[in-house]
Amino acid sequence: MGGQLGLGIYDPERNQYQTNTFFAVSGLGGAKLFISDRIGLRLQGRLILPIYFGSLAFYCSGGGCGTGVSGTGTLEGELSGGLFIMM
Repeated sequence: MGGQLGLGIYDPERNQYQTNTFFAVSGLGGAKLFISDRIGLRLQGRLILPIYFGSLAFYCSGGGCGTGVSGTGTLEGELSGGLFIMM
């Protein structure tokens, strides 16, 4: 299991679109399944969430101050697997 923080860069090949950079978070997990003492399968999955920030607000009132952030994201996924042999 694990997680990551970073940047997502969308760089289309066509010049009519612009390059965009987003803050991104991801989580991953996996498992090794042994078929025998030396042979097994490795399975892994990852979810990636680039975040498109919409607005940031800072406000104060009689009860104190606070902040607010709004935005949306696109959930992306990846699955992978493989065969492993222990020597």
